[in-house]
Amino acid sequence: MDHQAQLTQYLAAFLRGLSEAGVRQVVISPGSRSTPLALMLHRHPAFQTYLDVDERSAAFFALGLSKATGSAVGLVCTSGSAAANYLPAICEAEATNLPLVVMTTDRPAELQGVGAPQAMDQHALYGDHVKAMVDLALPEATPALLNYAHWQAFKLTSLALTRPQGPVHLNLPLREPLL
Repeated sequence: MDHQAQLTQYLAAFLRGLSEAGVRQVVISPGSRSTPLALMLHRHPAFQTYLDVDERSAAFFALGLSKATGSAVGLVCTSGSAAANYLPAICEAEATNLPLVVMTTDRPAELQGVGAPQAMDQHALYGDHVKAMVDLALPEATPALLNYAHWQAFKLTSLALTRPQGPVHLNLPLREPLL
């Protein structure tokens, strides 16, 4: 099985976990690294997606959706400084107990700390402003990792919805080729 097929199966399992836990709306700040996740979310019938190229406004739009609906809303961006622009809305979500499921895509470990563009340490980027943070494993289509991707999405979304509600962070490292 080639890389793209494994990536697709892994992300499909991840999306099943989000959907089963109750995510219905996702705000996407498009970027290169997040393209596979964004496209799969956009094409998936369980999700209504919104695009906003400005990460800060996208995060506050997602916060407003969560406040209006009372449900967990997904938020997706690419790697690097894009994710840092979500912090003000994440702080607000924490302070007001609103469930956000923040999904940042990331460069794999071998591209961290070697001068690759748009690479920054995204682990614990939001500190204690999120209820939980998980750096997911690199995508593989083994039964164990498909179950893992599904479970992590389901578990963290469920945690975001557990009172007191609040934001959670899933960081997905993705290798090229992305499509």
